[in-house]
Amino acid sequence: RIMKAQAYAQREDGADYYATQKKSLEINPYHPLIKQLLTRVQDDTTAAEDSTLNMAQVLVDTARLRSGYSLQDSARFAGRIEQMLRLSMGVDVNAKVEAEPVFERKPEDKKEDDADKDDDEEEADDDDDSASKAKDEL
Repeated sequence: RIMKAQAYAQREDGADYYATQKKSLEINPYHPLIKQLLTRVQDDTTAAEDSTLNMAQVLVDTARLRSGYSLQDSARFAGRIEQMLRLSMGVDVNAKVEAEPVFERKPEDKKEDDADKDDDEEEADDDDDSASKAKDEL
């Protein structure tokens, strides 16, 4: 979007010019997130390495999104976000989603559903008849 906005006043070749230019990401070393990332990187624990790398990648991806660019791999971005949410909420990263329970229907429920379907079909037939009558009147 930014490229298009900047190149709007120029000819079509201007868009190609901006698309081929090298992009730069400026990092504020005084930002609290950057300070925490530096602390984590300097820490020697292996367990923190994976989450630190994910946090850095999410930081870069969100900067891309804020700048109006699209992500090449949105599924991977969503996976990183989900992992961060799981960690922040104390949910096991490897926990699986439970299967939805399947409930058996009672015979009485089936009869009610069949009756509802019949009513719906009758209403649809009535609507079709009234629509055709309205056409005839025009």
